[in-house]
Amino acid sequence: MLVAALCARRRLRDKGLPPGPDPLPLVGNVLQVNPAYPWLTFAEWKLVYGNMVYCRILGRDTVVINSEKVAQDLLDKQSRNYSDRMSMSNLPTM
Repeated sequence: MLVAALCARRRLRDKGLPPGPDPLPLVGNVLQVNPAYPWLTFAEWKLVYGNMVYCRILGRDTVVINSEKVAQDLLDKQSRNYSDRMSMSNLPTM
């Protein structure tokens, strides 16, 4: 079990994901998140891990952005990356 957990942490680091709390096998970090007020948990994680936090919730990789400036920067860069691409509705039909 310990070996599997260490291997999982190494895979996360290899993916280049932001830091975050250690996930439990199968359920990930779901037991660490306050179900009534999840934003309070994310605010606590911001103090420990920074503006971007990676967590795994029930098998889903999740990145929480705890900063409006970081969110705007990412969305700006993302829109520039894809603004010159044709949307699916503009593709010619065969």
